[in-house]
Amino acid sequence: MKDAIGAFKENNELVTTTNELVNNIEHGNELMNNGNELENNGNNKKKRERQNASEKDQTKKGVLNGKLIRRKRQTISISSGEDEASEDGDQVAGLDITPGSFRVSASVKSKGRPKIRRKQKREAKRIRMSEAIAEANALVQGTLVPVKDLALVRKTIVCSLNVTDALPVLASIEEVGSPSWSATSIVQLARKQKVQQKVTIVFPKNYLSKCIAGINTYRKSLPSEHDAGKMGVSIRKLGTFAEKDLLTMRDWHNETPKLEAVRDLCSWIRASKFSRIALSTPLNNCATVDLKACATRLEAIDVNKAISNRFSKGVMHELAYFRRSEWLDDGCLRVVMSHLMDQDLDNNGQSRIGGVNPLYARVHESMKKEVITSSPFNTSNRLVLIPIYIDGHWAGAVFDYENSKAIIFEPMQTSKYYKGVCEVLDEYFGEYATELEPIQQRAPRQEDTNSCGPLVLLFFECMIRRIPVPNIPSEHIAYLRFRYFFLSTKGAFCRSPGLRE
Repeated sequence: MKDAIGAFKENNELVTTTNELVNNIEHGNELMNNGNELENNGNNKKKRERQNASEKDQTKKGVLNGKLIRRKRQTISISSGEDEASEDGDQVAGLDITPGSFRVSASVKSKGRPKIRRKQKREAKRIRMSEAIAEANALVQGTLVPVKDLALVRKTIVCSLNVTDALPVLASIEEVGSPSWSATSIVQLARKQKVQQKVTIVFPKNYLSKCIAGINTYRKSLPSEHDAGKMGVSIRKLGTFAEKDLLTMRDWHNETPKLEAVRDLCSWIRASKFSRIALSTPLNNCATVDLKACATRLEAIDVNKAISNRFSKGVMHELAYFRRSEWLDDGCLRVVMSHLMDQDLDNNGQSRIGGVNPLYARVHESMKKEVITSSPFNTSNRLVLIPIYIDGHWAGAVFDYENSKAIIFEPMQTSKYYKGVCEVLDEYFGEYATELEPIQQRAPRQEDTNSCGPLVLLFFECMIRRIPVPNIPSEHIAYLRFRYFFLSTKGAFCRSPGLRE
């Protein structure tokens, strides 16, 4: 029994030993497999490294698998924080290469070649970006207003010189004091010379005249116009200004008073009321004109619009003297007299009314006779209108050849001015009035200092229409001013269905 038990124990020990041996063999196989895998991985890694090195060599030569590879560089701005990046040209990050495709590089740095973009300072870039964002927001919100500088003034003067469009632009420019002439120098502008841009100021007119004259003198001293090139003035502490900006400043001084005068004329017309005018026909033919529509239309017309007449060409802004209590100059009288002369035509359409150019009274003594003889003054006419100017005062005379009369009208009704009128007629028109009987017209009478012009025009019109000259009150002088302004423009500013010339 003991022998059997001992044999059983020996068998169990043998089985256990066998199992341990089998387990050791299996573990050895696993170790062998792991070693083979490590060896294979190492071989594969070396193979891939050799393949990558071969592909890099072929890529540098521009050939991969027998096909050309075109490189496309992406220029990337490198900030100061990226200066420590790798400068190895053989290493390319994010490289994705396929046969026949472009080689796209995410980071390429120049090797000795000049940079395409200059490195910008962060503060300057930040300011520029903030200004651009603000401008974009204003554009989206509809609040973007164009910068009103001399460039816009120059364009406005050429394209739309009227009260509505031009006056807000010109009024936004500020006039500054005159710089010292010792601090001013005439210069030729180089190609890269810094010149003031977006100028929003103007210098006094006298200073501009000296600068422009200096530029012209300097230009004439050069061999040719080509050698002169672009010129300007350099002003200490203010910078350099181009010649075109100086010319625009001069135009600003010339055009601004015209616009302001026409604006005042429009304001006066819009505020006037002529509904209670006690004048006979046809002197009351402008009492029903739409004054507000006339003023609105006038604001949209170029102040340099030409207005033709029998004596010379006039412009619209000259008629602004009809407003309020302004003294009428010879330009206003020329336009109205030309209109009155067209009211009496013969069968051939020719005027039977002659007239003397009012300009003769304002020119030099040596030119008076020439202006008189060049006027539409013919003794074959039924009437001849003669304006007379004496010391800032207008008077008038009408030579009536049908009735052999010379009617003289002096609005102030004083012996001093009446004597002066007779002296002018004897000196310059005596040969045309040898057979005419002088008659003095005594009504109406001037009650202020500036209404002589409208009253003389009223006298001329009544003589042409063969109606008595009314003794109108001073309250009707404003109506006469508007009426002659409106009729002399032939309804160009507005229309009235009841208007009769």
